[in-house]
Amino acid sequence: MRSILFASIFFLSACVTQQKQADRAHRFFRENPYALASLCANQYPVRNEYKPGAEQIRIDTITTEVPLLPCPPQNRFYKCPPNTKITQRIMRTDTLFRENTARVAKLSMQLEHCAQKAFLAEELAKKLGWGLSLLGLGFLALVFMRLKV
Repeated sequence: MRSILFASIFFLSACVTQQKQADRAHRFFRENPYALASLCANQYPVRNEYKPGAEQIRIDTITTEVPLLPCPPQNRFYKCPPNTKITQRIMRTDTLFRENTARVAKLSMQLEHCAQKAFLAEELAKKLGWGLSLLGLGFLALVFMRLKV
């Protein structure tokens, strides 16, 4: 009998509360930040999403005037057509989206918690509505009974 009592006392004293576990974990992760980083990276990996951008074409036309060209035998000057140079630049800006999966997990848990609260509030409102309607019917029945007597 004594051995069972001592064994139960030993097991109960060896139990660790949730607060003690949290304190131990915080102390360990403060001393080992790389372990915390690797744990978070394994638990919440970053998701990359690549979205190509739309192409933007920019066309520039540069026109330069050409000087008059002399023609020596006739002493005339000939005007040449202007020199045009067309440059075309194609630019595209691609986007890389990095999703913070830890924040997504946290927000989805909050959404689930709020949905559960809303469901419980609706159930309570239904029960309260039925209760009030039955109470009102009982009050009306009592009033009609008093009036008939």
